[in-house]
Amino acid sequence: IKIGLKSNVMSAATTIDGYLHTSFDASTVRKDSVYIAQIMPLENIRINAKDIRYIYTNILVDEKVYFILNPSPQNDNDGDGEPDLAPALMEVYDDPSPALVKALKENVSTVSDVYEDKWGVFISAYAPFYNKSGELVGTLGMDLELNNFYERLQPIKIAFEKTVLIIIFIGVIIGLLIWYIRIHAQVLLGYKETSYLRIKQANLEKEEAYRESITIMEKIDQRLWNKEMQKKIFTNTFAKNYVP
Repeated sequence: IKIGLKSNVMSAATTIDGYLHTSFDASTVRKDSVYIAQIMPLENIRINAKDIRYIYTNILVDEKVYFILNPSPQNDNDGDGEPDLAPALMEVYDDPSPALVKALKENVSTVSDVYEDKWGVFISAYAPFYNKSGELVGTLGMDLELNNFYERLQPIKIAFEKTVLIIIFIGVIIGLLIWYIRIHAQVLLGYKETSYLRIKQANLEKEEAYRESITIMEKIDQRLWNKEMQKKIFTNTFAKNYVP
């Protein structure tokens, strides 16, 4: 929005006749035909630029900011039921935004942050304009009134809030799903570890049984061997002592 506002004011500033602008002063009346001829194109630009509340020119004299062209209908800030008068030609702007002062002093296009003055709360853009010699004459300002601005942002805000709720809901679902998967994985891991321990224990018991079987077989073999030896010894002894 700031980029668009700055682009609009820079484009509109090129339509101002810098030479004629320098001819206006405190003695110029609002009904002056030359003055009217200069403010009408600006008012048409304001009307066609969405949500622009005020359009006006300023000059800098002795470190003070003054109003010159100001065609915009005013708000009823004094509460008398009638639109207020626009600032008079060469009326001092008591509390200009820093962006306006910078534009006038440094000859640059600027966009303000949110600021408040006696006319309301605005974001404003300023662009310099020149005479035929290329000398700085003043700046053109456009004010975006934040009442309308906030109204424009309201649908975005509602959409954002809905999006946040959807993201939170999805986040909760994903969180619960991850929690379930982790718990399930832990259970499966527990089963796996239990099964592994059971298999390991069974293998140990199998090995132990195998070792015991080997031991028993060795004992049986030893006994059989002992009996065989005893038999041989008996046979040999009997054979020696036998007298037919």
